[in-house]
Amino acid sequence: MQNFKYSNLSYQLTRDLSCYTCGIEQCSPGHAYGPTVRRGYMFYFILNGKGTYWFNNDIYHLHSKEGFLIIPNTLIRFSASENEPWQYLWIGLTGNQVANYIQNISINRANPIFSFNIGDEIYKLAEEIIIDYQGCPINNLKVTTNLYNLLDNFSKSYPCLNKNNLRINNQDILESAIFIINNNYYDTQLSINNIAAQLHINRSHLYKLFKAGLNESPQQYLIRYRIDRAKDLIENEDFPFNVIATSVGYKDPLSFSREFKHTLGISPSEYRRVYKKNSEFAISLS
Repeated sequence: MQNFKYSNLSYQLTRDLSCYTCGIEQCSPGHAYGPTVRRGYMFYFILNGKGTYWFNNDIYHLHSKEGFLIIPNTLIRFSASENEPWQYLWIGLTGNQVANYIQNISINRANPIFSFNIGDEIYKLAEEIIIDYQGCPINNLKVTTNLYNLLDNFSKSYPCLNKNNLRINNQDILESAIFIINNNYYDTQLSINNIAAQLHINRSHLYKLFKAGLNESPQQYLIRYRIDRAKDLIENEDFPFNVIATSVGYKDPLSFSREFKHTLGISPSEYRRVYKKNSEFAISLS
């Protein structure tokens, strides 16, 4: 696909659901759009780079494989990073039933961010809509079909939470995130981004759940859990520190040592020495 192309229609082809704008753009450093409002719902998919989205009094710092929703008649602004300007594609929706369809998706005013992969069906559909859509009615049936498929895939990947059960569901999400960390802390590929993706929520929402439930960020919880497991190994085994590091999810022993000291105020080797000394002292008293 090209670095920049778009299509806009000033008229609506079908009453219930239509694409009124779509395109792809590689932004220049610092390129800003807004403040402004749009007349329809819009999904933006970030393909490369980074940028910032201002919406509903919140600021979202986003990167590739993340996306955001624009809600009609709501003030928004977004801008590309100065150092790593983003490239994104967008799909704009209008129609009598679009608001009802969006209500079936948990991407909304309170949670406007989503994640995707290039191979996902959602992304493939968005890309196909842009390729087929040239502002010409001859392609309308195929584009409209893919719009329905796109919304259907969004509703399956991001099912809407029942408002009456939102509190319970949020607790379930938090407990699921904790379970994932507690049972996969040793995986060096484990990250907050892929935990959020597994739970079909964005990182910002996961952060809010951890802060509300545990008064710490998910990253802080992951680090604390890994360091606690490292302490167990230091206290009960004579493994070298590089083995302990990889056993608790750190590829680099130096990174592990820095994180350990930052968390506990003492290096792993000092911790082992102090623990062994205190244990021997306790044994001598028994």
